[in-house]
Amino acid sequence: WQEYAPIMSEMVTGFDAMMKAVEAILIVICVLLVVKLTTFSIIERYSEIGTMRALGFTRADITMQFALEGFLVIAAGAAAGFILGAGLIALLHETGVQNSLTFFEYVIGHGFKPSFHADKIAGVVALFAAVAALSPLFPAIRGGRLSILKTLEKR
Repeated sequence: WQEYAPIMSEMVTGFDAMMKAVEAILIVICVLLVVKLTTFSIIERYSEIGTMRALGFTRADITMQFALEGFLVIAAGAAAGFILGAGLIALLHETGVQNSLTFFEYVIGHGFKPSFHADKIAGVVALFAAVAALSPLFPAIRGGRLSILKTLEKR
């Protein structure tokens, strides 16, 4: 169809590039929000970090605590999003979005019935797992490096 409709082909290619750019921007926003969430969690619990360090917790223990906490928050949000998205896709697949416009009826038929794509879903899950594992790690490492005196003097 690229030979017979080159203008449509260019439109589809441009739309695909735009969607990839939007996806990249959304991933960057997601990473920044996770870093901000973890950083605020560390700032709010300075005295807790100092107390834990005074009790004998290592820097790695504190880093692991904040990294795991950030990961679990992201994992819970991603799981809720996937469940709601899968429910919406299943609902649309069963009922369809009916249309009577001639052009859309020609393009997508009488109803829009999306389907599941296992390879794309696995890629998105892998991307979210990487974001969930790496994003809270950088602020957590900084939180684990805080000195006992600096964290306890904030009290």
